[in-house]
Amino acid sequence: MNKKFIYLLALVFSLGLTFTACSDDDDDTTTDYANEIAGTYAGELSIPLGETIGTIKTDKDIALTRTADNVATLKLENLSIPLGDVDFEVGDIVVPNISITKSGSTYTLAETTTTITVPTLEGGTTNANVKVKGTVVSGAMTLTIDVDNVPVFETLTVSFAGDKE
Repeated sequence: MNKKFIYLLALVFSLGLTFTACSDDDDDTTTDYANEIAGTYAGELSIPLGETIGTIKTDKDIALTRTADNVATLKLENLSIPLGDVDFEVGDIVVPNISITKSGSTYTLAETTTTITVPTLEGGTTNANVKVKGTVVSGAMTLTIDVDNVPVFETLTVSFAGDKE
């Protein structure tokens, strides 16, 4: 009887050690949203220029590059606005440190502001403030880019809709 009791106790204690969990076994639930949506998005820019000129639409790529966990840099290269026979060159728009969050299946690019240098009509340069905000849903990006203090336009609002390549 005593041997059976000792074997039973040994079995109970060994089972207790078998099912002990360590903190090292816990799953890491941190997700890097910037990594999930980083890439090049091909789509269409829409630039409303008032009733006289109308809305200009042009095909363009926008690159979204992961720079840290849930942080990305957006780059729109060589933005130019056709004005009849002449193009007004805005240049590259690069917006760093955009925070990325996710709710359901929607990734949100937090409203982020930076300063870029744009050319003037006189051949010089001036600083312009750029504000970007947008979303990515199922590989489709929708953005609004506002550029203030742009020569000729003062404020330039650009919309982008495109798909991840």
